[in-house]
Amino acid sequence: MKAFSRSLYKLLGERGHDVDHARAVLAPVIADAELAGILQVPIGTPLQNLKQVDYDTIGRPVMRSLEWHVPSVIELRVYRRGPGQVPG
Repeated sequence: MKAFSRSLYKLLGERGHDVDHARAVLAPVIADAELAGILQVPIGTPLQNLKQVDYDTIGRPVMRSLEWHVPSVIELRVYRRGPGQVPG
């Protein structure tokens, strides 16, 4: 089986689905036996779970991601946009 080596964003763009934005939910989880084996960490290791949906320029969902990260080897940053000028 050949590994996929292209950018999924480029592939989507070539098919008319340029990714405009994404929505993600981050939550702490504990590594069970399966995740511990995949990530090569001890069972019970704290992990960061990320569930994300990418949307194209007209708002259609075009990709779903489920990720598990080991906090000691990755730093996740969040940019939160404010509501802009609030009438009042």
